[in-house]
Amino acid sequence: MAVEKINLNISSISKFRDKYKKALIIAAVFSAIMAILDGESVLSSFIFGFIWLSIIFCGIVASYNLICLRFGLGFVKKNQQKIELALKEEGFQVDYAGKGILVDNQQKKIAFLQSTGSDVLLCNYSDVRSWRVGSMQETSFHGQYNSVTNTVNLKENTRTHMINIIVTLASPDYPQVQFVAGTHVEADQWIARLSALINN
Repeated sequence: MAVEKINLNISSISKFRDKYKKALIIAAVFSAIMAILDGESVLSSFIFGFIWLSIIFCGIVASYNLICLRFGLGFVKKNQQKIELALKEEGFQVDYAGKGILVDNQQKKIAFLQSTGSDVLLCNYSDVRSWRVGSMQETSFHGQYNSVTNTVNLKENTRTHMINIIVTLASPDYPQVQFVAGTHVEADQWIARLSALINN
């Protein structure tokens, strides 16, 4: 079997845009209530309130989405459980599971999952070429200029936002996939696990 992408057609998968739609609806309702209570300039109160509440609520939703993606909580966990059940109905036996990955050691298959979709990338152990740890980092520099000595003292701060495992596959259509590891320890465990499973 080559690397193949299958759609499990799970209609109840939560998506990012659904959360933003709900946030905008809530912002509109609160803005309408505030505009009616204001009494004088209903339209301008509604527009002003809607803009500010939309920014606040969408910021909260964005933070929630980031936390769910990073730690595999909330709707990401529920989505993965739904996909796992659908794969089990297709005959996939889950021996090892992580955020975005399921491994069937009996059939020697790996399923890579999406956080907010029902598409699954299935491959055999033989389709995997390499794997490594990757991360999304932000680096910032803070400096002070000393005019007496004409020097700059720079300090660098690097912050890791997300740690992931990048897997290279023998497929021109899907050459690379990745899944999230919550910590460096979890990433090291998945690297060791993939080495043990595939090189065995």
